[in-house]
Amino acid sequence: MFFQTLSNELHPLLVQKTKNASYVLRCKNKWVDGVSKRISSETVGRILDESTGAFEFSEKFLNKNPQFRGLNLYWDKEHCILTYRDAPDLGPTTQSRLNAGASYLFLEIAEQAGILEDLKTVWGEKAADIISLAIYFLVHPHLNIDSYFHTAERTLLPGQPLSAKRCTELFESITFDERNQYLKLRAARSSETNNPNYWAYDTTSISSYSETIPLVKYGFNKEHDPLPQMVLGILMDCNTGEPIDYQLLNGATADVSTLKKLFLDLSNIDVDTINLILDRGFDSFENLKLLYLQHTNFILAVKSNSTIIADTFKANWKTLKARNPLEYIPEYECFGRACKANYNFQSKELGQIDSEVYVHMFYSPDKAGSELHRDDLILHGCLEEITERERKKRMNKKLGDPSTSLKAYFRRAEKGKWELKSEEWLSIQQNSGLFYLVSNSISSPRECLFKYRSRDVAEKGFNNFKERCAGRRARCQERSLHAKIFVIYLAVSLRMMLRHRVNQTTEEEYLRTEKIRNIPDNSVPEMIDDLNYVGVTKCMGTSPVKYFWDQLTPKQRDYYKFARVPLPEGTFVLDSFISR
Repeated sequence: MFFQTLSNELHPLLVQKTKNASYVLRCKNKWVDGVSKRISSETVGRILDESTGAFEFSEKFLNKNPQFRGLNLYWDKEHCILTYRDAPDLGPTTQSRLNAGASYLFLEIAEQAGILEDLKTVWGEKAADIISLAIYFLVHPHLNIDSYFHTAERTLLPGQPLSAKRCTELFESITFDERNQYLKLRAARSSETNNPNYWAYDTTSISSYSETIPLVKYGFNKEHDPLPQMVLGILMDCNTGEPIDYQLLNGATADVSTLKKLFLDLSNIDVDTINLILDRGFDSFENLKLLYLQHTNFILAVKSNSTIIADTFKANWKTLKARNPLEYIPEYECFGRACKANYNFQSKELGQIDSEVYVHMFYSPDKAGSELHRDDLILHGCLEEITERERKKRMNKKLGDPSTSLKAYFRRAEKGKWELKSEEWLSIQQNSGLFYLVSNSISSPRECLFKYRSRDVAEKGFNNFKERCAGRRARCQERSLHAKIFVIYLAVSLRMMLRHRVNQTTEEEYLRTEKIRNIPDNSVPEMIDDLNYVGVTKCMGTSPVKYFWDQLTPKQRDYYKFARVPLPEGTFVLDSFISR
């Protein structure tokens, strides 16, 4: 052996200090030409606290040297040895293990984004419990509020473990005015950091079993859930991925009628210019009029049968499908063209208003091919259905109602025959592969499409709200409903910001050149689950109580790097963890 093991000491050793920790190494030297040279080294462990000498063996060292397993050695700084002969008197101590990696990650993101500061501004001391509940819903989306107390006892969180009753009391204490004050702070911060600030707005449905919540109504459910529902509208910052506003609406509310409520909320925010991105669900002449009267820059996706683009379509669809190479957009593998269109409307305050918008037409050959193939299959199915109906008619069998596709593409002719709707079918062929965007501020098709595609953050936000933040169905009483939705909204904010950071980091060239390993390819759920196993050891009996981080694996270190969060290493006290 190239080191001496006495009855109560381990030496000789060398300390190697890094930015966040001090590691103890043992080295093997050899005399070469009269000079002592190091030929190998091995990490024995790390010093948890230099003031007390607390030390932790590395697992790799213990596997090779099992005789040291279970020994509590301490670092003797004066003699540079590990010993248990002169161990400092720490008094009676007890240790417990806490899950901390995921909660640390999201608390750091909340700190860097100013979320903790804004929560403390509005709620003061209650902010710790609110952010703790948000992290709980985020890390454990399939658990309900009844499990929070026991989970919080095993997790390092800034708030105290709360029973289900205490959680309900916390929800009930969050007022509507406080919620609006917080949202106003977040929107103001977004407008300060992003110029211009593009916000994507979309809605989704939340099913509920409740028979007493007034907002729960039957309406069009995008996921075909037969339960009554509420409608949730979320406004997303496309630059940071953070939801900056949300609305809880009547379950029977259609998309086209939600913009008025959105502008009512935005009227409380001091923002010079608003840039909205909306999908086809908001395509209506009334919404176009509303956007103009609110002096809002917008990008609006419109349907192929919209009256807004009718004249532009007739004049341009043939030449656009000619695939002019000068109009090709390689990033999206499509052809784009911008045309000006005039529209006018009446306003009680302003009278007759004439305005101008840019209609952006796009043609995707791949989209056209898949749509034509789908239509051919539908047409073939309709022809088979017609043949089957004629066979049953000859045999005097009951025919039943025709399918939706048959009624859409065919009409009844003389003597009960079915004939193809030629005009409708021709219109379908003409529109194959085409899609449209309307904007009052962007004249470039490439830029307009790029901005619109950034609204994917809203779709991902809804998926996170439902699948990863316990928001698929409302399980709470009416008086705490709005507050619980707010806490889940906080959870979605943190998760979307994490996803945005990971995507940004993977796209930046400097990280690719450094060859960072274990890039999480669309694996944020895996990332959260893996980091949740990173723990701390809580040592009670010291004043103040101290915590020691586990040693991170290379994969876990990479996760923190991609999230742009400092590595959790070394020793800390709880005050430094939550007093930010």
